[in-house]
Amino acid sequence: MRFSKIAILFVVIALRFSTIAIAQEEYKAPALSNPQSWSMIIVPDPQTYVKFARNQGTLELMTGWIEDNIDRLNIEMVLCTGDLVEQNEMLVPDNINGDQPSRNQWIAVSRAFERLDNKVPYILAAGNHDFGYKSVESRISNYNEYFPAHRNLSNVKILKEAGKNLEGKPTLQNAAFEYISPHNRKFLFMNLEFAPRDTILVWANKVVSKEAYKDHTVAILTHSYLNAKNEHIEKENYPITDGN
Repeated sequence: MRFSKIAILFVVIALRFSTIAIAQEEYKAPALSNPQSWSMIIVPDPQTYVKFARNQGTLELMTGWIEDNIDRLNIEMVLCTGDLVEQNEMLVPDNINGDQPSRNQWIAVSRAFERLDNKVPYILAAGNHDFGYKSVESRISNYNEYFPAHRNLSNVKILKEAGKNLEGKPTLQNAAFEYISPHNRKFLFMNLEFAPRDTILVWANKVVSKEAYKDHTVAILTHSYLNAKNEHIEKENYPITDGN
């Protein structure tokens, strides 16, 4: 008899919590305070979301939220600050810095941003973790394999200039995108690689100095450029050659 009373009490408590849960405020979709405005989304370094299998769904929820609100929030541009993965070329994960080999990390971040393909432009910076083996031991990256220029047609429409990587290939690691806002303000988004080489800085300066962009607001997207002493960052912990 005592057991029955405990069971009944447990059921009553469970029902009480269920009632509270049901009574919670329903989801309210986000909305612009000014319907005439537009939005730009900035995604921070997603490396932690992709280096562990259990976290990869979180990044997909983030890009899924962006996809779901493109029209509602008039999202015109998505920027990512880089470090798309934790390691660029790790074959065997160490289970400390992640349980996923690099290939799986690249596939995961690629799959997440795939939700935005042909729907909204997105510009992804290349961070130090996107180069070399673990972190920019070299300027070799898998970036272009997973994010080629032709992948997102929304990017293709606004891509105006492309700089070359260390291998001499033009990629979106260094690129210029022209965007004209709904209010006819002209922007030139310059995407520059981690600790951009002098070669890239010269290229970028030539681009922004063109007559075609004299009336544009220039926005620079890069993972690292200056240190705390206002000095140009040229490397992290490893020597980096410039190349052309």
